[in-house]
Amino acid sequence: MKANATFIFHNVGQGMFYTGDIRIDGNIRVNPFRFVYDCGAKPGVRNLRTAIERYYQDFGKRTRRINMLVLSHLHQDHVNGIDALLKKFKVERVILPYLPPIERLLMAIIESRIGASAWYYQFLQDPVQYLLNNGVEQVILIGSGGEEERTGDEDFPPEPPTGEDLVVRNLRDDPNLEETLFQRENDPEWRSFVQNKKLLVKSHYGYVTGIGIWGFRFFNYKVSCQELSGFSQCLRNIPSSNIKQLIADFHQRNRLRGCYESHMRSLGTNKHQRLNNTSLVLFHAPLMSKEDDVLLSCPIQPYFKFRCRRRCFKACYIGNGHILTGDINLNFQYQEFIQHFHRSIHRICVSSVPHHGAKKNWNDQVLQAVHSPVWVISAGLNNRYGHPSLRVLKSIIVHNRDILWANEISPVIIKQRASW
Repeated sequence: MKANATFIFHNVGQGMFYTGDIRIDGNIRVNPFRFVYDCGAKPGVRNLRTAIERYYQDFGKRTRRINMLVLSHLHQDHVNGIDALLKKFKVERVILPYLPPIERLLMAIIESRIGASAWYYQFLQDPVQYLLNNGVEQVILIGSGGEEERTGDEDFPPEPPTGEDLVVRNLRDDPNLEETLFQRENDPEWRSFVQNKKLLVKSHYGYVTGIGIWGFRFFNYKVSCQELSGFSQCLRNIPSSNIKQLIADFHQRNRLRGCYESHMRSLGTNKHQRLNNTSLVLFHAPLMSKEDDVLLSCPIQPYFKFRCRRRCFKACYIGNGHILTGDINLNFQYQEFIQHFHRSIHRICVSSVPHHGAKKNWNDQVLQAVHSPVWVISAGLNNRYGHPSLRVLKSIIVHNRDILWANEISPVIIKQRASW
């Protein structure tokens, strides 16, 4: 059996829109498996909407289905294209990390400083309800699952393709997180969603499989809520059931912004870092395939913002997996991240640089542990954040790795063949 796959870091600028299309060759009649990791960009969404339309024309016009949408975290530059994506496609399952209402309120206050569409605040108010109301069949919330433990479930065998597109039975339940979210959300509808299997609550242990031949593993840091104690004082007279209502209330968000600013020290030196560390990391690879070819191409590749090379190709012979890191900070509990993927690290061929190449999120040690020959940065050419950092670029080049840059001009396209 053979499979052809196409993975694209789309040219959306300062954001992330990564898509995968996996097809089985031969006489086996199985629908292609399609998944998306993040769908956002800023400032503005013109490039993003163009990329969504192009993806629809190239891959989704016939079936109009996406089997799996993974959201790393809920910052606008990773999710503000969801409304356009849901209008174009029927999304079967959405997988995302769980954030309690107080963290979603904090994110709404931060993002309101640069402005956002009304639907975005509705999404933050109740992500599960919003997704199910917009045609999603099932939502899966992922938690860290507590203490890490070494398991051998990375070496799972392929299964014969069946009519079941995405198999989630190998992803472990998280009853502690389930009970926690019932208490924090204080919403009987969430219990009903769980009972009806429209909402699943899982840990990051285990894996899911796409059409029996492709495996997906997740990782989520365990982030303490104690850092929010200062901000929580602003809400001490507000019932927990009303916190979600504040998210969509423009005047209340503005009133709480002053309190947020006064307690910013309790959130650390960078107000975004804590929310960045909720990022859900995704590793995916063909299941125990015998042969693999990986070909990377980028029509126009800028180097250090000074010059461009018209075309580049690279055959990747070491490994066959991809790891997508969102905005995770590799300096925060780094060993926990490495230990979780310790049996998969040798399989990684393509890695995304976290947080668009920000130096605060980069850890040079990752290049010693992850021998991925290709590192992809998704960032805008003229963004105001200085991404990617020259320090990060230098670190990757010194370790003799290749850098590809997905930006407004050029996507990064990966063609991959696998056989069993």
